[in-house]
Amino acid sequence: MSCLLIVGILGIAPVSLPAQSIATGFGDVVYDGTYFYAVVKQQHQVAKLDKSRAVLAKYGRQGRGPGEFSTHQLKLALGDSLLYVLDDRGMTVTALAKKQLKLERRQTINKPASDIMFYRGKLFGLVTDFEQHQPLEDGFVTEVFREVGRLDDPKATLFSYRDPQPMNPFYDASVIAAGAQTMAVAHEGKAYVSIFHEGRLRQKQVPGVEPYAMGEKIERNSEAMQSPMVDLLWQKNLMPIYFLLRSMVVDDGQIYVQLKSHRAGHRLMAYDIKSDRFQDLGTLRSGRLIAVEDDQFFTVRDGSVQVTTLSKLKACVQQPIIFYLSATDPEQICDSCLSSLRKWYSYAQSRNIPAQLVLEDKAWFGSEELDPPTVSEITELGVWGSISYIKDCDNCFKDDITARVGENGAIYALPAPVDILKNNDTCR
Repeated sequence: MSCLLIVGILGIAPVSLPAQSIATGFGDVVYDGTYFYAVVKQQHQVAKLDKSRAVLAKYGRQGRGPGEFSTHQLKLALGDSLLYVLDDRGMTVTALAKKQLKLERRQTINKPASDIMFYRGKLFGLVTDFEQHQPLEDGFVTEVFREVGRLDDPKATLFSYRDPQPMNPFYDASVIAAGAQTMAVAHEGKAYVSIFHEGRLRQKQVPGVEPYAMGEKIERNSEAMQSPMVDLLWQKNLMPIYFLLRSMVVDDGQIYVQLKSHRAGHRLMAYDIKSDRFQDLGTLRSGRLIAVEDDQFFTVRDGSVQVTTLSKLKACVQQPIIFYLSATDPEQICDSCLSSLRKWYSYAQSRNIPAQLVLEDKAWFGSEELDPPTVSEITELGVWGSISYIKDCDNCFKDDITARVGENGAIYALPAPVDILKNNDTCR
């Protein structure tokens, strides 16, 4: 991903770029500084788009022959002049000329890979290595980056890592990003990033968030869940409820990490490799981060590419929307109240306004601490933000749901017109 160091300048409001013809949405998306290349969901196809989201070229269809992919869950990587497409089910990597998405070559891989990355002039694949670590003996698997043409050759290893406490080793949820000099891996449900830079692997904990995502207990009532391997590998027996580190972009000595945390809400952090410091850049909620250029952040959401600026993210941090929930059971909340809540939330989300969810007391879900059922209930309401409890707040909990714009703004009982929020929006 070709990006430039962010410079905070005055920006414009987040905008949706003009409509395009792909209605099914995007999977993996990469950006070369001029064009976007995206996996088209459910279509066994990749597309090239310009910054207005006009579709310039498409490649692929379902199948196993030339010009075909056997899965729609493809992975992409950008080389200097080529777009690489990993079809893990078909065990192939296809190289396309970026200009017209024309086939350059198609190679078969000799070991399953879950992702690919172009790094220092070579294409690497991420494979699970059972040669060096036997999961039935030590309870661990090792994830290894190797050159795509030599995925089964230990001598072709760039670096490897393993999670000493996997939440669910059968749940592929790693987030991977690469720049000219750096590769970074965010682990499933964890708040740390593995960083490979100048030939050295380090781990950095993202500050201000929970150590790992809360998860639901996995029910082992099927034959597959009762094998010895599952007992050894599935140490926490959890399926994460949410992605803690949603996305990453690596560029120019910076790693941009997009968070979804019950402590911090939706946040965007930047880690500077040279200074070894994290910086909080503000709230980023309108989609999944895919690229950074100058002071602009590109995100993808529901099949559309959106852009916002650093100055807008910082401006909206000063104006959170706070939702107060007094009901002891979500099913007791009136339907019109929930509908109004989602409209207010949707507007705030589109504007990257931070959301805070405040519960009346610790008995809201019958627990003294925030726990997976609490997080699950919040998720089912269709909202997300930093979650906290508070008992004493004048007029905050006089209705099932109330809302406040800003730390000291007026309190409105929901349902209420979303225009109230729009009129109080000072970060436009």
